[in-house]
Amino acid sequence: MSVQEQSPPLLAPRLAAALVVVSAVSLLLYAVLTAYAPDLRSETSSDANVLSNSAVGFAGMRQLLESWGIDFRLGREPPPANTYSLVVLTPSPYSAPSEVARLSSLGQRLIVLPKWNTIPDPTHSGWVVKSGAVNKDALVSLLSDIAKGVTITQSPGLVPTHLTAKYAQFQQVIPAEPLYIDTVQTISGKTLEPDIVDGKGQAVLAHVPGTQIYILSEPDLLNNLGLRDIAAAHFSVALVGALRVTDRPVSFDITLNGFGSTPDILRAAFSPPLLGATLCAILAASLIAFHAFSRFGAPDRRDRTFAFGKRALADNTAAVIRLMRREPNMAARYAETTLNIVATQAGIARKDVAPSAWLERLEQHSGVEDRFSDLSKQARQVQDTSAMLQVAQRLYRWRRGILHEQ
Repeated sequence: MSVQEQSPPLLAPRLAAALVVVSAVSLLLYAVLTAYAPDLRSETSSDANVLSNSAVGFAGMRQLLESWGIDFRLGREPPPANTYSLVVLTPSPYSAPSEVARLSSLGQRLIVLPKWNTIPDPTHSGWVVKSGAVNKDALVSLLSDIAKGVTITQSPGLVPTHLTAKYAQFQQVIPAEPLYIDTVQTISGKTLEPDIVDGKGQAVLAHVPGTQIYILSEPDLLNNLGLRDIAAAHFSVALVGALRVTDRPVSFDITLNGFGSTPDILRAAFSPPLLGATLCAILAASLIAFHAFSRFGAPDRRDRTFAFGKRALADNTAAVIRLMRREPNMAARYAETTLNIVATQAGIARKDVAPSAWLERLEQHSGVEDRFSDLSKQARQVQDTSAMLQVAQRLYRWRRGILHEQ
């Protein structure tokens, strides 16, 4: 059988293992970042929502509540029942009435109506410029699934507005001094009950009887534009405090503004209650990989099925002899072959000289202990493999002693 030289591996085992580990960790991190990409992206807006720093946005309201120690949450998903003390909805004029009604169905709700149409300010990024009031019919349609027969009134001009509470619940909300509001927007209707009214008796805050739905028609009392007035800032915090029913967090919904989280199976795998199962699967995969590496290691290179050369011929012949159980019969032939090798090395032609004549002289001169005549006799009497090996070893030592081989 010919001996094949094994080429060195393309990668060292440690380097290959390190590449596998780095690749697995990279894939896992990629999956996690893909699942939570909507939450990690930069969310900026100039519309009337809690993410907006523009005049019509409510980002200032978020900071104000947090500074007062009120726990605040961003509503990226429809709020479950009894999770928040108050959910603030800030729909746009183009929000679906059915979505507004669905999000208002359970728990304490405050719907802040939009008032201004805006365009981006070309001189300041994130700022807006007012381009007139929102169409009143659009606001009526927005509330069509919640309250029927609603009327929206918009009074042009910047005028001082005195607020009055209709119920004791809101007495502490009303500021002592008037608030200066541009184009006061009020709401009325047979299906609404006024809670806070302006100097003309028109409601800026009303609720739907028999429900927990409150409607704030004047957004300038809560938005960034209104919070520039310290009295309006106190009014906004007091209003939220009056509407809260428990000490649970306050949530500002952003699903109506297009920033909600969409269902994702990959995200679900990395969120409770499936997070535990995902971690167990990752741990099991890691243990399987470790077990595979530690048990098997690098695969052995397979030799040729049919080798080349004299060695292969000898091995195959030996295998046939072994298969036929003829090994003991080979001892006598091995002895004869050994004698032929010695005669050849000594330069003696056996056909001309009898072995006893020259063997005796060689054995005396070399000083070997064994005599070939005795070894040859033992070789012819071998009956098993063990005896054959013993005779073959003694013949080998005899040959080396006769020929003085090192």
